[in-house]
Amino acid sequence: ANDQDPHEAQSEEDDNESAEGHVPLELFAEFLQAVMTKNYQLAKKLCQMILIYEPQNSEAKSFLPLIEEKLLIEADEESDDDDEYDTSDDDDDVEDDDESSYDESSDTDEESTDSTDDTLSSSS
Repeated sequence: ANDQDPHEAQSEEDDNESAEGHVPLELFAEFLQAVMTKNYQLAKKLCQMILIYEPQNSEAKSFLPLIEEKLLIEADEESDDDDEYDTSDDDDDVEDDDESSYDESSDTDEESTDSTDDTLSSSS
């Protein structure tokens, strides 16, 4: 009789089948929470756990590549950030470089900027 009523069969089987074929609700909720809080490291782990429970889970299957892409992007950004923090002194140097390269280009293009610099410095 259970076979005819899918709802009844469902509710009875849920407890027994949580180990095979059905993702535990807490796991899925945790996964969504991780995605929403942009904790992609955790989301990826939970996503893989979901796929262990339910290899054909379409949400997990479609999310996994997106999460991995996000992790790659974040890793890139983080390494950029690290560079900025490590070389915060160099940041000023970079600006100086910009200025000096600008001067060089202005030398070649037009010397008028140089002469204005001179008049400014001499007048002050």
